[in-house]
Amino acid sequence: MMVYLIRQVSLVLRQRLDRESRDAYALTLLAVDGGSPARSASLRMRVNVVDINDNPPSFASQYVTTVAENHPVGSSILQVHAEDPDVGANGQVRLF
Repeated sequence: MMVYLIRQVSLVLRQRLDRESRDAYALTLLAVDGGSPARSASLRMRVNVVDINDNPPSFASQYVTTVAENHPVGSSILQVHAEDPDVGANGQVRLF
């Protein structure tokens, strides 16, 4: 009779993770012994995907404006919006 003892398990990625598509995974690990009747235990775990700076900012659209030559100095001529799907500092957009 052969008896196998497995005391640890490694989780291995089968594909690339993308935090913008899915930011967490819920997993259940099941341990079963070889007794009769078999006894078991389960462990629920959550794996959070940490963001990396993998997306560039993008503008909401193309912008074109017309400005009269007598438009007041210091007044706004156009508002621009840009966003980045990354989170935290990676997703903060600054316009220069």
